[in-house]
Amino acid sequence: MTENKKQMLLGLGFTGAYGANAKAWKSEGVNSNTYPDIKADIRYAQLAEKGKFQFLFVGDFPGAVPDDNSHVPSMTLEPIITSTTILQQTKHIGVASTVHTQWNFPYTVARQFKGIDLMSGGRIAWNAVTGSSPKVAEHLGVNLMDSKSRYENHYEFVEFILK
Repeated sequence: MTENKKQMLLGLGFTGAYGANAKAWKSEGVNSNTYPDIKADIRYAQLAEKGKFQFLFVGDFPGAVPDDNSHVPSMTLEPIITSTTILQQTKHIGVASTVHTQWNFPYTVARQFKGIDLMSGGRIAWNAVTGSSPKVAEHLGVNLMDSKSRYENHYEFVEFILK
């Protein structure tokens, strides 16, 4: 009889300021004036590492800014900076960082990830996404590509990085 040695991998998602509960920012004791707080992110990462989590997922939502103060801002800190900072303050946990292929240049992304890879001892991963927000395109002064063009560009971008 063979022994089953499957293991569960644990990851922690950094996808917003106050977690998955959209109303958490209104909870007693939460100081919404301190957002964003990289020191808190580092503490969460260190606790996850202590708890034997294998990775953190750092999402990127550059266009997720509310139009008024009735909702918490969910724009995250820039993922490359956040990831690098966290990796410098931890020893074992990996970080999967989101970087959009539509809003960046392949050489820049390859250079950033290679640098972080070397500095962290191989603990960085790339969550490559196309980006589909008209608001982000507007903020960057570009036209949003149609879905077919976005994915064609995306595949070419990723292929370029992998070579």
